[in-house]
Amino acid sequence: MYEEIRKESLKTLLRSCRKGLEPQRMGLPPKQHRRSEGLSQEDAAHLAGVSVRWWSDLENGLQTPHPEMLDAVATALRMSTDQRADLYFLAVGHTTTAISTAPVQAEPQDHELVLRAHPLPAIVTDHVGNVLARNTAAVAYFPDLENSHDTPNITLCLFEPEAAERILNLGELRALRIAHLKAMFLRHGAGPTAVDVIQRVLALPEAALHWKTERATVNHTVFTTHVRTAEGAVEELTWAIAEFTNGKQFLIGFPPRALS
Repeated sequence: MYEEIRKESLKTLLRSCRKGLEPQRMGLPPKQHRRSEGLSQEDAAHLAGVSVRWWSDLENGLQTPHPEMLDAVATALRMSTDQRADLYFLAVGHTTTAISTAPVQAEPQDHELVLRAHPLPAIVTDHVGNVLARNTAAVAYFPDLENSHDTPNITLCLFEPEAAERILNLGELRALRIAHLKAMFLRHGAGPTAVDVIQRVLALPEAALHWKTERATVNHTVFTTHVRTAEGAVEELTWAIAEFTNGKQFLIGFPPRALS
């Protein structure tokens, strides 16, 4: 599963970047009978100064390229800063941190951290989103945190029926969290905690569909929720994510006025 996720995510990234570029605007001569939109592998290889075979191997996850080669690929595809980060992560840097395969347990400082954040909503999770600590304000934005008898998972909460009733930008959040889950699996390894969460994701039809279509991305440090309150109003919150060396993550939500 590990290599499958990495290779498929890398292929999706490179193909989507190629598809988004028009050959003529890249200075390439027009070709008759183009079979697809955007740049072909041949076009991209030409712009990067590599062979078509090398490019094909890269897209299929068969290359371990030097950073200089990745620079050429990113430049040829006009990649954004976030896309470049994902390219390096998926091509050469997908095993950057090692953590214990045992489940991460909540510690006193986790509870202290979320309590200190009040009245802002705050959550501490392990590397795959299992909630270790949360304050009462966070429940309004992730309702299933209060209802779950087992250890809740922040990604799986988004696929509960109550989330569909309360969260207005649910599709966007589901895609972001699944992409992030894939990246954490690649970064920290296939321990039993990660495997358990992925199996639970694949058991839910809507979550499994996102798993199939979303690529791993490391650029998931901020996201926004639009939640309908019990009174019918819509509240917007921007969440910042900090990751610790042991894989734990601290999520805290800010209203728009607090960031202006």
